[in-house]
Amino acid sequence: MVAQVSLSLLLLIAAGLFIRSLKNLQGIRPGFETRSLLPSPVNPTLNGTNASAFAILRQLTRPQRTPGVNAVTLAVMPLLDGNEWDSTVTVEGYTARKASG
Repeated sequence: MVAQVSLSLLLLIAAGLFIRSLKNLQGIRPGFETRSLLPSPVNPTLNGTNASAFAILRQLTRPQRTPGVNAVTLAVMPLLDGNEWDSTVTVEGYTARKASG
């Protein structure tokens, strides 16, 4: 019974420290201004060819055409979205061997 109470107390303390760490993470500034951001997912490849996709991306990166827009940036992964980069690199004409295991 003493072991169970000790383990329960240890888990409660660990949970409290974890919650405090999460609260502290909310107050960390990411290094850029986060107010007035408007993330807009765009998939220009749905339009057809790569040439038209590049034309759409060039148009999107011209903020002076839109009143009130100070800057525009494009990213493969959205900012502060919690995603990780899980992409693979492929080389045309090369087939990788299957991993043994």
